[in-house]
Amino acid sequence: MHNLPFEIILIRKMLEIQKSAFSSNNLCINDEAAALGREYAAANLRQDMRAPAAFIDAYKSYSGSKIAIHDYFEKKRFGLRLNAIKRGYLVDSAVTSQVLRTITGDYCLVSLKPFSFAGQHPTNASVDRLINEGTYAVANLAMFTQRVNRAKGTLTFEEIINIAQAGESVGGLDAQEWLRLASLMYGAWDAYNGANDPYLIPLATYPGKLMFTSESQLVQLLLLRACLEDNWPDGLSIWCEVSHDAGESPEQFVEFMGRLRQEVQAAEYPPTAWLAPGIFEAFAAWYVPSRLAINRMLAKYHSKYQKGVSVPGLIERWSKPSSQQI
Repeated sequence: MHNLPFEIILIRKMLEIQKSAFSSNNLCINDEAAALGREYAAANLRQDMRAPAAFIDAYKSYSGSKIAIHDYFEKKRFGLRLNAIKRGYLVDSAVTSQVLRTITGDYCLVSLKPFSFAGQHPTNASVDRLINEGTYAVANLAMFTQRVNRAKGTLTFEEIINIAQAGESVGGLDAQEWLRLASLMYGAWDAYNGANDPYLIPLATYPGKLMFTSESQLVQLLLLRACLEDNWPDGLSIWCEVSHDAGESPEQFVEFMGRLRQEVQAAEYPPTAWLAPGIFEAFAAWYVPSRLAINRMLAKYHSKYQKGVSVPGLIERWSKPSSQQI
């Protein structure tokens, strides 16, 4: 077991982010509730008496043909839409059953347990919003086990960070599980708050597909992957150049990477190497003074692989519906 608690490192004072008012959704909650009620009835799915009145009325009044849905992820999307309207939200139209399939993967990134897809078991796959400030939209959704989802509940990123730093088992999750959850939430939290990446947080698990990943997390992921390569020293040259450009010692960086590789090779789950004694602190000692040089190097890849991707546009689709629509 790696030593906990850890200490989150503040890179710089957080900027005060002035939030604009949440934008309106084009489709009001009542319209979505009525449409979903008809779709539930047509799919022969169970009526939920806790749903909004518009849903119940549409469900009861439906008299058309019924065709049962057998695809697990399509059923999951139906359930997601119902949970959303019960909370006064809309599921973004870009969240398809295929998107849910994509973000599920083979195992829960917090518990590290394989998912189950039937019955009522703590390992059942359960869709959750990464941060509660945003709605049910792409990049703010993750698939966790029910046990993780229930423990997370309505906790904020800041509250989960505090739990993780305490280094104790709380609410059914152990300390490492809380830290994995915090590291997954950080990318979405950072993107929502202006992408300033103000903290260094150990990347204690692999980021899921379609998740936001902060720059500091991306660097940890790239260094981790370099340690997993058979010809791993060859992959260090670009980072040595970055160290040199930042006025840091490339030799010290290589020494740090040798320690990281040893921990990666000894770990059953490679990302836990970041929790080994002294490893994350050594990373921070290199990363913080090298950050500007790293920014310049990564900007080249951002422009190549993320051309046309608008993070503000994605965040805009996280907006809550206005109170007039509920």
